[in-house]
Amino acid sequence: MFVLFRLLADHGEIKNVEKFKKIENTEFYEFKAFKIRMPCYFRPDKRVVVTHGFTKKSDKIRPGDLERARNIKQEYDALLGQT
Repeated sequence: MFVLFRLLADHGEIKNVEKFKKIENTEFYEFKAFKIRMPCYFRPDKRVVVTHGFTKKSDKIRPGDLERARNIKQEYDALLGQT
C-alpha cells in the first residue's frame, strides 16, 4: 500500500485500475492490493483522506464498508468545518 500512496503523492494519479479506482456510484476511490481495500476521497484542499481498511471477501464491496466510509468522511469533514 505504501507504494501506491507514494505513487499518488508523487504523480497525482495512479493509472492502473487494478490498484486504484473509483467505487461506482459513490464519491470514493479505493486503493487495492490483493484482497485489501482502503477507501479514500479527495478533499478540496487537495488532500486524500483514507477512511479505513478492510479485507474484501467477495466481488462486491459490502454495504457496511461503504457506510463506514461515508460516516468517517462526514465526521472528519465536520471536524474541519467543511460539511
